[in-house]
Amino acid sequence: MKINKILNIGKLSILALSFALLTGCFDNDEDYGLDTDKVIATVFDFTGPSLVSLDETGMFSVTPRAGSTFAWSVNGGDLIPMADTDTKVNVLFNVGGTSTVSVTETTAGGMVSETETMQVTVLQLCTFSIDMRDSYGDGWNGASVVVSFTGAVDIPSVEFALTGSAAVETFSAPAGFEMSVTFNSGAWDSEISYAIFDNATASGAPLFFDLPSPTIGTAFTTTVVCP
Repeated sequence: MKINKILNIGKLSILALSFALLTGCFDNDEDYGLDTDKVIATVFDFTGPSLVSLDETGMFSVTPRAGSTFAWSVNGGDLIPMADTDTKVNVLFNVGGTSTVSVTETTAGGMVSETETMQVTVLQLCTFSIDMRDSYGDGWNGASVVVSFTGAVDIPSVEFALTGSAAVETFSAPAGFEMSVTFNSGAWDSEISYAIFDNATASGAPLFFDLPSPTIGTAFTTTVVCP
């Protein structure tokens, strides 16, 4: 009987200690949840375009966090806030060259993050055209013209080939970049001629032209200037 009492007292002591420890854990968790000063200010998942055209609008965003607010700034463009949210913003890029978009987070506890900044290359694009001819009228038979660009960022090259007797096609060229025109030989180069123009209609004096048989390889290089 005495042994049972001792055992029961021991069990009660263990239960009391367990309850005290458990209550303490809950209190700590609750205190931590209410202590907003412990939330570290950090901008997460800052995304947006790194390459845009002049006068193009791009959207930038961050991951939202409960209680946090976000402040945005732009150098080289116009900030366009979005309704009912500060985790996203639109930017109108109306200055050519390199622009920057920046964002900071302020937590519910008043902590301010480091400023996160993204560089955006803003290209001024000009419309150029190529006038392609084939004297026999059966196309270029494997030949092609490649127009490529060299500058601060990589711009995809464009390739042209004729399937009939004549055609005019347009392409965009970034101002300030070096433009190279390369001719790839085909089966009947003696039938081929082409010309490059700084407008969309292949009118006026060409920037460059090549008659049959065109120069194989890089035939023309210039720095792009919008007319």
